[in-house]
Amino acid sequence: MSETPAWAEVMGSLSNTTGNSSLEPHPKDFAVSCGKDMYITNKDELVGQSDYFAIVCNVGKAITDRKIKLHPKRQREVRALMHFFKHSEYIGPISNPGVSTPTSACEESCNQAAGEENGFTVEIRSNDQAVIHCFPEFEDNCLIDGDMAVKICRIITTHALFQVSRPTPRSSPSAAQKLCACITKFKLTPPPSQKNNEHGFQFIEFSYYRCQLDLLPRPIQLELYLFFWHIRMRDTGLSSNAVFHATMFDTAVKYLVPEMKAPIAHAFRHGVTPWINTALCSDTSFLRAVQIIWAPRFPVGDSQHDELADAMIKVMAENWGWMQHDDDVRMLMMNHEYEYLYYGVVHTARMRRKKWEQKLWDPSLSSGELS
Repeated sequence: MSETPAWAEVMGSLSNTTGNSSLEPHPKDFAVSCGKDMYITNKDELVGQSDYFAIVCNVGKAITDRKIKLHPKRQREVRALMHFFKHSEYIGPISNPGVSTPTSACEESCNQAAGEENGFTVEIRSNDQAVIHCFPEFEDNCLIDGDMAVKICRIITTHALFQVSRPTPRSSPSAAQKLCACITKFKLTPPPSQKNNEHGFQFIEFSYYRCQLDLLPRPIQLELYLFFWHIRMRDTGLSSNAVFHATMFDTAVKYLVPEMKAPIAHAFRHGVTPWINTALCSDTSFLRAVQIIWAPRFPVGDSQHDELADAMIKVMAENWGWMQHDDDVRMLMMNHEYEYLYYGVVHTARMRRKKWEQKLWDPSLSSGELS
Protein backbone atom coordinates (compact mmCIF):
# COMPACT_ATOMS: atom_id res chain seq x y z
CA MET A 1 0.00 0.00 0.00
CA SER A 2 1.40 3.39 -0.96
CA GLU A 3 1.91 6.04 1.66
CA THR A 4 -0.57 8.89 1.96
CA PRO A 5 0.92 11.95 0.24
CA ALA A 6 2.03 14.56 2.71
CA TRP A 7 -0.17 17.26 1.20
CA ALA A 8 -3.31 15.13 1.62
CA GLU A 9 -3.01 15.57 5.36
CA VAL A 10 -2.83 19.35 5.16
CA MET A 11 -5.24 21.16 7.48
CA GLY A 12 -6.83 17.91 8.68
CA SER A 13 -8.26 16.47 5.45
CA LEU A 14 -8.31 16.99 1.72
CA SER A 15 -10.80 15.89 -0.92
CA ASN A 16 -11.45 16.41 -4.60
CA THR A 17 -14.26 18.90 -5.21
CA THR A 18 -15.65 16.63 -7.93
CA GLY A 19 -16.02 13.70 -5.51
CA ASN A 20 -18.86 12.82 -3.15
CA SER A 21 -17.19 14.06 0.03
CA SER A 22 -19.31 16.36 2.15
CA LEU A 23 -18.48 18.68 5.01
CA GLU A 24 -20.02 18.04 8.40
CA PRO A 25 -20.90 21.42 9.96
CA HIS A 26 -18.90 22.05 13.10
CA PRO A 27 -18.56 25.37 14.89
CA LYS A 28 -14.89 25.77 13.94
CA ASP A 29 -14.79 24.00 10.58
CA PHE A 30 -14.10 26.06 7.49
CA ALA A 31 -13.56 25.00 3.87
CA VAL A 32 -11.03 26.50 1.50
CA SER A 33 -11.22 25.32 -2.12
CA CYS A 34 -8.76 25.99 -4.91
CA GLY A 35 -9.25 24.23 -8.22
CA LYS A 36 -9.98 20.58 -7.37
CA ASP A 37 -8.37 20.82 -3.95
CA MET A 38 -10.40 21.35 -0.80
CA TYR A 39 -8.99 21.96 2.67
CA ILE A 40 -11.01 21.56 5.88
CA THR A 41 -9.48 23.70 8.54
CA ASN A 42 -10.04 25.44 11.81
CA LYS A 43 -11.16 28.96 10.99
CA ASP A 44 -9.58 30.53 14.05
CA GLU A 45 -6.21 28.96 13.20
CA LEU A 46 -6.51 30.00 9.56
CA VAL A 47 -7.31 33.65 10.21
CA GLY A 48 -4.66 33.77 12.92
CA GLN A 49 -1.93 33.02 10.36
CA SER A 50 -2.96 35.44 7.62
CA ASP A 51 -4.54 38.88 7.62
CA TYR A 52 -5.84 38.10 4.14
CA PHE A 53 -7.87 35.15 5.41
CA ALA A 54 -8.89 37.14 8.48
CA ILE A 55 -10.64 39.51 6.08
CA VAL A 56 -12.12 37.20 3.41
CA CYS A 57 -13.36 34.63 5.92
CA ASN A 58 -15.39 37.23 7.79
CA VAL A 59 -17.26 39.02 5.01
CA GLY A 60 -20.30 38.22 2.87
CA LYS A 61 -21.36 34.64 2.26
CA ALA A 62 -18.17 33.27 3.78
CA ILE A 63 -19.67 33.94 7.23
CA THR A 64 -22.78 31.83 6.65
CA ASP A 65 -21.44 29.28 4.14
CA ARG A 66 -18.22 28.81 6.10
CA LYS A 67 -16.20 28.39 2.92
CA ILE A 68 -14.23 30.42 0.40
CA LYS A 69 -12.92 29.73 -3.07
CA LEU A 70 -9.46 30.79 -4.22
CA HIS A 71 -8.39 31.31 -7.82
CA PRO A 72 -7.37 27.95 -9.39
CA LYS A 73 -4.42 29.64 -11.11
CA ARG A 74 -2.57 29.48 -7.78
CA GLN A 75 -3.45 25.86 -6.99
CA ARG A 76 0.16 24.69 -6.58
CA GLU A 77 1.08 27.70 -4.48
CA VAL A 78 -2.00 27.29 -2.26
CA ARG A 79 -1.02 23.67 -1.59
CA ALA A 80 2.38 24.80 -0.35
CA LEU A 81 0.72 27.59 1.64
CA MET A 82 -1.65 25.18 3.39
CA HIS A 83 1.24 22.78 4.02
CA PHE A 84 3.07 25.65 5.72
CA PHE A 85 0.02 26.50 7.85
CA LYS A 86 -0.22 22.89 9.02
CA HIS A 87 3.46 21.97 9.45
CA SER A 88 5.27 25.34 9.68
CA GLU A 89 7.50 24.01 6.89
CA TYR A 90 8.28 25.11 3.36
CA ILE A 91 10.28 22.97 0.93
CA GLY A 92 8.75 23.87 -2.43
CA PRO A 93 5.90 22.37 -4.49
CA ILE A 94 3.74 19.71 -2.82
CA SER A 95 2.96 16.79 -5.13
CA ASN A 96 -0.50 15.74 -6.27
CA PRO A 97 -1.86 12.66 -4.47
CA GLY A 98 -0.72 9.53 -6.27
CA VAL A 99 1.10 11.49 -8.95
CA SER A 100 4.87 11.68 -8.97
CA THR A 101 6.44 14.96 -10.02
CA PRO A 102 7.94 14.44 -13.51
CA THR A 103 11.61 15.17 -13.99
CA SER A 104 12.21 17.89 -16.56
CA ALA A 105 14.34 17.20 -19.62
CA CYS A 106 16.86 19.73 -18.30
CA GLU A 107 17.26 17.83 -15.01
CA GLU A 108 17.44 14.44 -16.71
CA SER A 109 20.43 15.45 -18.83
CA CYS A 110 22.23 17.70 -16.34
CA ASN A 111 24.54 15.03 -14.88
CA GLN A 112 25.76 13.31 -18.04
CA ALA A 113 29.37 12.14 -17.66
CA ALA A 114 32.01 12.20 -20.39
CA GLY A 115 31.33 9.37 -22.83
CA GLU A 116 27.56 9.84 -22.62
CA GLU A 117 25.56 11.99 -25.02
CA ASN A 118 26.49 15.65 -24.39
CA GLY A 119 28.41 14.47 -21.33
CA PHE A 120 31.21 16.34 -19.58
CA THR A 121 33.52 15.43 -16.70
CA VAL A 122 36.12 17.28 -14.65
CA GLU A 123 38.49 15.47 -12.30
CA ILE A 124 39.48 17.80 -9.46
CA ARG A 125 42.32 17.51 -6.97
CA SER A 126 44.28 19.77 -4.63
CA ASN A 127 47.45 19.40 -2.54
CA ASP A 128 46.74 22.60 -0.59
CA GLN A 129 45.97 21.53 2.98
CA ALA A 130 43.91 24.67 3.64
CA VAL A 131 41.70 23.81 0.66
CA ILE A 132 41.47 20.15 1.69
CA HIS A 133 40.36 21.27 5.15
CA CYS A 134 37.38 23.05 3.56
CA PHE A 135 36.79 20.53 0.77
CA PRO A 136 38.07 17.09 1.94
CA GLU A 137 36.78 15.45 -1.25
CA PHE A 138 39.55 17.16 -3.23
CA GLU A 139 42.34 15.27 -1.45
CA ASP A 140 41.61 12.36 -3.76
CA ASN A 141 40.44 12.70 -7.33
CA CYS A 142 36.89 14.07 -7.22
CA LEU A 143 34.79 13.56 -10.36
CA ILE A 144 32.17 16.15 -11.25
CA ASP A 145 29.89 15.54 -14.24
CA GLY A 146 27.39 17.26 -16.49
CA ASP A 147 26.32 20.89 -16.44
CA MET A 148 28.19 21.49 -13.20
CA ALA A 149 31.43 20.36 -14.84
CA VAL A 150 30.78 22.61 -17.84
CA LYS A 151 30.39 25.60 -15.51
CA ILE A 152 33.67 24.71 -13.74
CA CYS A 153 35.44 24.69 -17.09
CA ARG A 154 33.85 27.97 -18.02
CA ILE A 155 35.05 29.59 -14.78
CA ILE A 156 38.60 28.47 -15.55
CA THR A 157 38.85 29.03 -19.29
CA THR A 158 37.08 32.41 -19.45
CA HIS A 159 39.20 33.94 -16.68
CA ALA A 160 41.63 36.66 -17.73
CA LEU A 161 44.54 34.76 -16.15
CA PHE A 162 43.91 31.55 -18.07
CA GLN A 163 45.55 30.61 -21.34
CA VAL A 164 46.61 27.38 -22.96
CA SER A 165 49.41 27.30 -25.49
CA ARG A 166 48.15 27.07 -29.04
CA PRO A 167 50.38 24.94 -31.31
CA THR A 168 51.26 26.13 -34.79
CA PRO A 169 49.26 24.57 -37.66
CA ARG A 170 52.28 22.48 -38.73
CA SER A 171 52.75 20.80 -35.37
CA SER A 172 51.14 17.44 -34.65
CA PRO A 173 47.90 17.40 -32.64
CA SER A 174 48.59 17.67 -28.92
CA ALA A 175 46.58 17.69 -25.71
CA ALA A 176 46.70 21.49 -25.73
CA GLN A 177 45.41 21.62 -29.30
CA LYS A 178 42.59 19.21 -28.49
CA LEU A 179 41.80 21.26 -25.39
CA CYS A 180 41.46 24.40 -27.50
CA ALA A 181 39.10 22.62 -29.90
CA CYS A 182 36.97 21.14 -27.13
CA ILE A 183 36.58 24.30 -25.08
CA THR A 184 35.55 26.09 -28.26
CA LYS A 185 32.81 23.48 -28.83
CA PHE A 186 31.41 24.14 -25.36
CA LYS A 187 31.77 27.94 -25.74
CA LEU A 188 34.62 28.03 -23.25
CA THR A 189 37.17 29.82 -25.46
CA PRO A 190 39.53 31.82 -23.22
CA PRO A 191 40.52 35.42 -23.96
CA PRO A 192 44.16 36.39 -24.57
CA SER A 193 46.17 36.58 -21.34
CA GLN A 194 49.61 36.36 -19.82
CA LYS A 195 49.74 32.86 -18.36
CA ASN A 196 49.88 29.22 -19.45
CA ASN A 197 47.85 26.93 -17.20
CA GLU A 198 48.29 23.58 -18.91
CA HIS A 199 49.41 21.80 -15.74
CA GLY A 200 46.52 23.19 -13.70
CA PHE A 201 43.87 22.30 -16.28
CA GLN A 202 44.60 19.40 -18.61
CA PHE A 203 42.77 17.77 -21.46
CA ILE A 204 42.58 13.98 -20.92
CA GLU A 205 40.19 12.93 -23.65
CA PHE A 206 37.16 14.40 -25.37
CA SER A 207 34.92 16.11 -22.76
CA TYR A 208 37.13 14.86 -19.90
CA TYR A 209 39.51 17.20 -18.05
CA ARG A 210 41.79 17.13 -15.03
CA CYS A 211 42.10 20.16 -12.75
CA GLN A 212 44.89 20.54 -10.17
CA LEU A 213 43.53 23.48 -8.20
CA ASP A 214 46.74 24.57 -6.48
CA LEU A 215 48.48 24.94 -9.87
CA LEU A 216 45.96 27.52 -11.04
CA PRO A 217 46.37 31.25 -10.30
CA ARG A 218 44.73 32.15 -7.00
CA PRO A 219 42.12 34.49 -8.57
CA ILE A 220 40.83 31.54 -10.61
CA GLN A 221 40.86 29.33 -7.53
CA LEU A 222 38.79 31.86 -5.61
CA GLU A 223 36.10 31.91 -8.31
CA LEU A 224 36.00 28.12 -8.13
CA TYR A 225 35.79 28.02 -4.33
CA LEU A 226 32.78 30.34 -4.39
CA PHE A 227 31.07 27.95 -6.82
CA PHE A 228 32.08 24.86 -4.84
CA TRP A 229 30.76 26.48 -1.65
CA HIS A 230 27.40 27.11 -3.29
CA ILE A 231 27.24 23.45 -4.25
CA ARG A 232 28.31 22.42 -0.73
CA MET A 233 25.59 24.57 0.85
CA ARG A 234 22.82 23.07 -1.28
CA ASP A 235 20.13 21.10 0.57
CA THR A 236 18.77 18.33 -1.68
CA GLY A 237 15.64 18.15 0.49
CA LEU A 238 14.58 21.54 -0.88
CA SER A 239 13.11 22.10 -4.33
CA SER A 240 15.48 23.31 -7.04
CA ASN A 241 12.61 25.06 -8.85
CA ALA A 242 13.67 28.71 -8.70
CA VAL A 243 10.53 29.90 -10.52
CA PHE A 244 8.23 28.24 -7.98
CA HIS A 245 10.12 29.80 -5.06
CA ALA A 246 9.77 33.21 -6.75
CA THR A 247 6.03 32.84 -7.36
CA MET A 248 5.57 31.36 -3.88
CA PHE A 249 7.16 34.42 -2.33
CA ASP A 250 4.69 36.54 -4.31
CA THR A 251 1.90 34.32 -2.96
CA ALA A 252 3.08 34.86 0.62
CA VAL A 253 2.98 38.61 -0.02
CA LYS A 254 -0.48 38.41 -1.65
CA TYR A 255 -2.01 36.36 1.16
CA LEU A 256 -0.28 38.42 3.86
CA VAL A 257 1.78 35.63 5.42
CA PRO A 258 5.03 37.40 6.42
CA GLU A 259 6.22 34.42 8.49
CA MET A 260 6.55 32.41 5.27
CA LYS A 261 8.91 34.80 3.49
CA ALA A 262 12.08 33.79 5.37
CA PRO A 263 11.57 30.02 4.78
CA ILE A 264 11.01 30.67 1.06
CA ALA A 265 14.16 32.78 0.86
CA HIS A 266 16.05 30.01 2.68
CA ALA A 267 14.72 27.38 0.23
CA PHE A 268 15.79 29.54 -2.70
CA ARG A 269 19.23 30.18 -1.20
CA HIS A 270 19.95 26.51 -0.49
CA GLY A 271 17.79 24.70 -3.05
CA VAL A 272 18.24 26.24 -6.50
CA THR A 273 20.65 24.88 -9.10
CA PRO A 274 21.43 27.78 -11.46
CA TRP A 275 24.23 25.84 -13.16
CA ILE A 276 21.71 23.50 -14.81
CA ASN A 277 20.99 24.64 -18.34
CA THR A 278 17.30 25.56 -18.11
CA ALA A 279 17.13 27.95 -21.06
CA LEU A 280 14.49 25.76 -22.72
CA CYS A 281 12.58 25.05 -19.48
CA SER A 282 10.77 28.30 -18.72
CA ASP A 283 8.87 26.80 -15.77
CA THR A 284 12.12 26.24 -13.84
CA SER A 285 14.51 28.71 -15.51
CA PHE A 286 16.74 30.52 -13.04
CA LEU A 287 16.78 33.67 -15.18
CA ARG A 288 12.98 33.64 -15.32
CA ALA A 289 13.02 33.55 -11.51
CA VAL A 290 15.44 36.51 -11.48
CA GLN A 291 12.98 38.50 -13.56
CA ILE A 292 10.05 37.62 -11.28
CA ILE A 293 11.97 38.49 -8.13
CA TRP A 294 13.52 41.72 -9.41
CA ALA A 295 10.45 43.23 -11.12
CA PRO A 296 8.84 44.49 -7.87
CA ARG A 297 12.20 45.98 -6.82
CA PHE A 298 12.40 48.34 -9.80
CA PRO A 299 12.56 51.22 -9.38
CA VAL A 300 14.79 50.50 -6.39
CA GLY A 301 13.13 51.31 -3.09
CA ASP A 302 10.40 48.68 -2.88
CA SER A 303 11.52 46.50 0.02
CA GLN A 304 8.78 43.86 0.06
CA HIS A 305 11.01 41.36 -1.80
CA ASP A 306 14.24 42.16 0.03
CA GLU A 307 14.65 38.77 1.74
CA LEU A 308 14.33 36.82 -1.48
CA ALA A 309 16.35 39.35 -3.50
CA ASP A 310 19.18 39.12 -0.97
CA ALA A 311 19.18 35.33 -1.26
CA MET A 312 19.22 35.60 -5.05
CA ILE A 313 22.16 38.02 -4.99
CA LYS A 314 24.17 35.60 -2.83
CA VAL A 315 23.43 32.71 -5.20
CA MET A 316 24.40 34.77 -8.23
CA ALA A 317 27.58 36.00 -6.53
CA GLU A 318 28.70 32.42 -5.88
CA ASN A 319 28.01 31.54 -9.52
CA TRP A 320 29.38 34.79 -10.93
CA GLY A 321 32.61 33.16 -12.10
CA TRP A 322 30.67 31.60 -14.99
CA MET A 323 27.55 33.79 -15.02
CA GLN A 324 29.48 36.93 -15.96
CA HIS A 325 30.43 35.22 -19.24
CA ASP A 326 27.03 33.63 -19.91
CA ASP A 327 25.31 35.18 -22.94
CA ASP A 328 21.80 35.02 -21.46
CA VAL A 329 22.89 36.55 -18.14
CA ARG A 330 24.83 39.28 -19.91
CA MET A 331 21.85 40.17 -22.11
CA LEU A 332 19.57 40.41 -19.07
CA MET A 333 22.03 42.57 -17.12
CA MET A 334 22.35 44.97 -20.06
CA ASN A 335 18.82 46.23 -19.34
CA HIS A 336 18.97 49.40 -17.24
CA GLU A 337 16.47 48.07 -14.65
CA TYR A 338 19.02 45.41 -13.67
CA GLU A 339 21.90 47.82 -13.15
CA TYR A 340 21.44 47.90 -9.37
CA LEU A 341 21.24 44.10 -9.28
CA TYR A 342 24.42 43.82 -11.36
CA TYR A 343 26.43 46.02 -9.02
CA GLY A 344 24.98 44.21 -6.01
CA VAL A 345 26.10 40.84 -7.36
CA VAL A 346 29.56 42.11 -8.36
CA HIS A 347 30.10 43.71 -4.93
CA THR A 348 28.91 40.59 -3.09
CA ALA A 349 31.13 38.35 -5.23
CA ARG A 350 34.14 40.57 -4.53
CA MET A 351 33.51 40.52 -0.77
CA ARG A 352 33.06 36.74 -0.74
CA ARG A 353 36.25 36.18 -2.72
CA LYS A 354 38.07 38.32 -0.16
CA LYS A 355 36.66 36.20 2.68
CA TRP A 356 37.80 33.02 0.97
CA GLU A 357 41.26 34.46 0.40
CA GLN A 358 41.53 35.29 4.08
CA LYS A 359 40.07 31.95 5.16
CA LEU A 360 42.49 29.91 3.05
CA TRP A 361 45.70 31.87 2.95
CA ASP A 362 45.58 34.52 5.67
CA PRO A 363 43.45 33.19 8.56
CA SER A 364 44.61 36.00 10.87
CA LEU A 365 42.56 38.44 8.78
CA SER A 366 39.49 36.20 8.46
CA SER A 367 36.30 38.10 9.31
CA GLY A 368 33.17 36.06 9.90
CA GLU A 369 31.76 32.84 8.52
CA LEU A 370 30.44 32.40 5.02
CA SER A 371 26.68 32.01 4.82
